[in-house]
Amino acid sequence: MRIHMIDGKKVLQSFIWVMIAIILFYVSYRFLSSSSVAPISYPAVRTLPKKGKIPLHVYQNWIEESLPHMKKAESSSNNKLLFLFINWLMNIDLQNQATLFENVIPTMTYVHDKQKMQQSELVEVYPRIQHQEVINQNDEETYKIDFFEVPPPVITTPQVPLEVSDENLQNLTFLKKYLYTAEGNLELTMNEYRTDVFLKKDFKLAPAPASEPKILIFHTHSQEDFRNPEGGTSKETVVQLGQVLTNILRNQYGIGVVHDTTSYDMVNGKGARNSSYDRVDKAIPVLLKKYPTIEVVIDLHRDGLNENIHLVTSINDKPTAKIMFVNGICKIMSNGTLKDIGHLSNPYLEDNMAFSFQMQLKANELYPGLMRKIYIKPYRYSLHMKPRSLLVEVGAQTNTYEEAYNAMEPLAHILMSVLKEEG
Repeated sequence: MRIHMIDGKKVLQSFIWVMIAIILFYVSYRFLSSSSVAPISYPAVRTLPKKGKIPLHVYQNWIEESLPHMKKAESSSNNKLLFLFINWLMNIDLQNQATLFENVIPTMTYVHDKQKMQQSELVEVYPRIQHQEVINQNDEETYKIDFFEVPPPVITTPQVPLEVSDENLQNLTFLKKYLYTAEGNLELTMNEYRTDVFLKKDFKLAPAPASEPKILIFHTHSQEDFRNPEGGTSKETVVQLGQVLTNILRNQYGIGVVHDTTSYDMVNGKGARNSSYDRVDKAIPVLLKKYPTIEVVIDLHRDGLNENIHLVTSINDKPTAKIMFVNGICKIMSNGTLKDIGHLSNPYLEDNMAFSFQMQLKANELYPGLMRKIYIKPYRYSLHMKPRSLLVEVGAQTNTYEEAYNAMEPLAHILMSVLKEEG
């Protein structure tokens, strides 16, 4: 029988290495669990009303309080050795804060992957959370986050015309309740809602032959499609919808229309939504130069909302997708003050606002219940091309193409009633 002697030196070395590993683990654990953030000075979740908006800076502070090592990671970026050890031990890269979220909240990995797959489906009225200081209308960012507002499953409006009077149209409370809604923390006053000026503007077009185009229809987001009730994968998009509107305007009203079917949200066959407004900004002026008689520019979209929202009403006994006009006012809130976005100017801002306002009132008269409130956003979008510029949202991804299709004839009627006094 051979007896193996225990090598005391190797045992001691092993013990030392184990102790070093334990100490390093303890140090890294203490590092990750410690907080250098000052005591919280923002509202706690429980103090917010059930129906309220959370300012973005408060939301960011909550993240830092909930994940204290987020701040620590930023302030300790010089300790490369510790970074490497933590990355090896816990698969956390302190220089990539996404890995911190994924380890603390494991489902974040799934959310992150799902967002990449659905990049082309990003919504407009309920946008992504972006960095507060980046002013880029392609990102369609928001400045407040709706956590508690739960909309009803179906959004309908009584088909009774809104009672409109000169007094009501000069009442800010009335305007906000029935005609306008503003994104996030935009604090707008009657200085922005100059309804007395809006009503005085004349948008009538001079008579012209159908061979002389007066209207341009295009789609910044050409890939926006509608729900397929048959469950198939092939869906009609806003481009097909734009052709329907084009045909109605040409055939029923005898007006010349140019329909631009360019996919501004595609590059080399791939979705590139985040730069679509930049491409539109370069291409549409070229078209307007080619067709100098064009006076009306329509950017036709469909909205993106929560899946439990169905924007539908009944017009002429047909299920019809609700319509919304969007205005970008080229302003943001900064330290409680409404300030211009210098690089997003619009010489036709007042005309844009007046055009959508007159369209909204005419729709209330002709098709009560069809319209959502005019939506005011901080940016400019494609509304700086002409005084008569419209950004139109027809339904949402939860509407069928049939419902959106049924909205085109009323939209054409409303448009021509403002442009040609046809009631």
